[in-house]
Amino acid sequence: LNGQEIGRKLMPAGTVNWQTPGQRGEAKYGSIIQGDITGLLKSGRNVLAVEIHNERSGSSDIVFGADVSISTIPPDLTQLLTVSELHFDDEGTVDWVELHVPGQQEVSLSGFSLATLEDFSDAIDLDGSISAGGYKSFETDFKVEDNGNLDIYLISGQIVIDAHRFDRDLGEESFQSVPAFKDAPNFRKEWYGGTGHTRDAVNDPVRNTNIVINEIMYDAPSDGRTAEFIELFNRGSAVVDLSGWRFVDGIGFEFPAGTTLGPGDYIVVAA
Repeated sequence: LNGQEIGRKLMPAGTVNWQTPGQRGEAKYGSIIQGDITGLLKSGRNVLAVEIHNERSGSSDIVFGADVSISTIPPDLTQLLTVSELHFDDEGTVDWVELHVPGQQEVSLSGFSLATLEDFSDAIDLDGSISAGGYKSFETDFKVEDNGNLDIYLISGQIVIDAHRFDRDLGEESFQSVPAFKDAPNFRKEWYGGTGHTRDAVNDPVRNTNIVINEIMYDAPSDGRTAEFIELFNRGSAVVDLSGWRFVDGIGFEFPAGTTLGPGDYIVVAA
């Protein structure tokens, strides 16, 4: 298939050339290969080639017939479509939500919905389609809880395709997602809240990458619990306001208002 061998029958193992004899077999149908060959297919024209070897040279007794049966594997919907961005209006209501197609095929939105409630009673049906690699936003009127919490569900029928909980406690204008790392699966993404938005375009959230975790003491030699700490370092050239920054996994700590870290400086969070 497309120049790569995918199976053989009544042929010896190893390298085969035009002089390699075949093995005697009955003239009846039999499966040559059964399996997933998705990775060998390509967009557009695919070529399936068959090479037939007789048992011996000089023989004219050869029979070949072929049937090709192709079945598709149901797609993993979580890899087709993902929530990419959401935006808040001046009243704090989610006025639009953006979806993204990370794959290489257009996705029809028929049967997809957006909701914020667990019973999907506020679901908004989607229509149209999104091109491969594209972004598309949809008008919404989703309310945020008084404590700033908001759940977003992307659903197909009653199946949750993507979901995320947001905590809007700093008056963020939008939340935008980016992959957690290169070639990360769709569910491994990081969300950034802040000012501005990139509606219907590639996400580019305002975020600071100059503050890094520089050192961790998680198991002090003395086994003293109060000796554990995490150290941050500002590798940039400007002062960074850490107000509201917090650790949310492993430890729980939020930097109080007015906390800043100058260029080249360190700050320690101790147990």
